[in-house]
Amino acid sequence: MTETQATHIQEPAIDKLKGQIQHVSMSRAEREQLERARENALPFAERTGWRKRHMYRGWQLEPVELQADNFAITRSNYGYRVLNSPELGIIDVDFDFGAGISEMHMAVQRMEAITNIRDWVAAHPEQSWRVYRTAAGLRMIRTDAPQPLDETYDAVRNAITEADRLYCDLCKEQNAFRARISPKVHRIGADYPGWSPYAYPEGFWDHSPTPKEILAYEMKAAQYKVTELLEVVGSGQVHAELVAVLKYHDDGCRVESTLPMETPDRKS
Repeated sequence: MTETQATHIQEPAIDKLKGQIQHVSMSRAEREQLERARENALPFAERTGWRKRHMYRGWQLEPVELQADNFAITRSNYGYRVLNSPELGIIDVDFDFGAGISEMHMAVQRMEAITNIRDWVAAHPEQSWRVYRTAAGLRMIRTDAPQPLDETYDAVRNAITEADRLYCDLCKEQNAFRARISPKVHRIGADYPGWSPYAYPEGFWDHSPTPKEILAYEMKAAQYKVTELLEVVGSGQVHAELVAVLKYHDDGCRVESTLPMETPDRKS
């Protein structure tokens, strides 16, 4: 296990957290905080649940579908699959899709963000980043070394004018970077049970998704790509510890395919 992975806490400490969580007099917020602490205390490769902080309401649990040494694949409440890694450094860039924004404006935003990362690498030549186009912006991934979620991450985030600050903050709270690797349901005309974050404890479903509904979404999702590689900034070096997780990302997003990109819209 690398230094960037979660710190291992001895079993008695984890058992103590379990006992605290079960205490009946605790408030929901206190129980939730202890549950997150217990999850974060586990070595990364031993997590069986993944708790993502919703930007509006609390923390929701995402089931783990695949767990490896330095990445996990979870299923979002909205149907799509997410790659989580404490090492694969990611900057998310969202473009302004407001009223009056044209393709020309989008191109300007894209070039500004790419210029930012080029300038960053020029000042930090030991680093290498891959820049991907997404339906609503860019995804930048560091490949030369594992990226800690510390002040060095804050520095590169601040260097990218269009970087999504909320995304960066959520990664730090979760102690792992997140990257969506399958399309959003409404962007590909697929169906999936509705879910709302405004109901406790874990959100509200009109009904829980069935295996058949998940399969139907996956079959539709296989017809679209999520990202497209635009540029490699720097040497292109891929650190040995990042080879597997980067390949899973690119394969999951169908980066090298000729499939159409999921369709962006003004609401996402």
